[in-house]
Amino acid sequence: MGYLTERVEARIANIQENTLPYLDSKISRSNVDIEELKKELKKELKKESLNPNEYQTISNYMGQLQVSIDSAENSKMNIQNQTLLELEQQ
Repeated sequence: MGYLTERVEARIANIQENTLPYLDSKISRSNVDIEELKKELKKELKKESLNPNEYQTISNYMGQLQVSIDSAENSKMNIQNQTLLELEQQ
């Protein structure tokens, strides 16, 4: 039982030290990218110089970033839940 406990504890430590910070960083970078794109889009819309293709491209990119954020947040939640399940099964 001690070996199993050590493995679970090592996995939890690895998740806390590596996986979760990576996901947090990915979420943070994506949020910053989206905010920068929103600012740029608003600025361009005020100039009325943005053609429909440019607007669509920016909108698509913003959508992709939002999907990336959602995916990273879901991954983080799944990892946390899996870790809790492993702890409960000890």
